[in-house]
Amino acid sequence: MQPNMPIQLQFLPASDTDCPARTKLMRASKAHWGYAPELLRQWEQELTIGSAHLAQYLVRKAMAEEQLVAFFSLAFAERRCYMENLFVNPLQMGKGYGKAMYREAVIQAKEQGALELWLRADPHATDFYLHMGMRQVGLAPGSAPGRYLPLMLCTLV
Repeated sequence: MQPNMPIQLQFLPASDTDCPARTKLMRASKAHWGYAPELLRQWEQELTIGSAHLAQYLVRKAMAEEQLVAFFSLAFAERRCYMENLFVNPLQMGKGYGKAMYREAVIQAKEQGALELWLRADPHATDFYLHMGMRQVGLAPGSAPGRYLPLMLCTLV
């Protein structure tokens, strides 16, 4: 645990009622990396979380001092776990929340019987995932034309 991270970090299942807060956090986190406004507008739909998201993914949020600081979404198929997203409030970056969320995602993946954890990383987050023990195994198409994202893998056994 990072010295700046509050001890009271709680991992909870996400709910319909926090969809707007998770959407706001996700958009703020993406904007933090300096993406052009037109690209952020292009991503607006995929940076919106609705109640259907909870039906498709295992979603956990991290709360500190009753504030949403991070969340992730996982999908499962054939003993593989696919991390759809992991976002941290940009005002809370550098406090260890991302590491704590990643570790919680690994725990959840293992509990569901996954042998591998896969994700398409935002290029700004690649170093973070490498530091967490993942390895880049290729590139995957992003949603913007001509954009490719690092494809990351972690073996869980």
